[in-house]
Amino acid sequence: ANLKSQAMAYRHPEVGVTSNGVQARCYFDRASADMSETSEEMEYRAQVLADAANLKSQAMAYRHPEVGVTSNGVQARCY
Repeated sequence: ANLKSQAMAYRHPEVGVTSNGVQARCYFDRASADMSETSEEMEYRAQVLADAANLKSQAMAYRHPEVGVTSNGVQARCY
C-alpha cells in the first residue's frame, strides 16, 4: 500500500500533500531569527539576478532571431 501511495504521489503531483496533524516550527521565518544575509550578500544576489536576466534576454535573442530588434528611439544613419 505504501508503494502504491508513493507511485500515485509521483504520478499525480497536482493532488497535493495532506497534513497528518503534526505541526513543525520553521526557524527561518521566525521574528527573533538573526539576519541570515548581510547587505553585501543581498547586493551581490541582486547583481547576479540582474546578470542572469540579461543573459536570458541575450540567449532568447540568439535563439529566436525571427523576433527582430525593437527600436529604443535613437535614430542613426548607416554610411
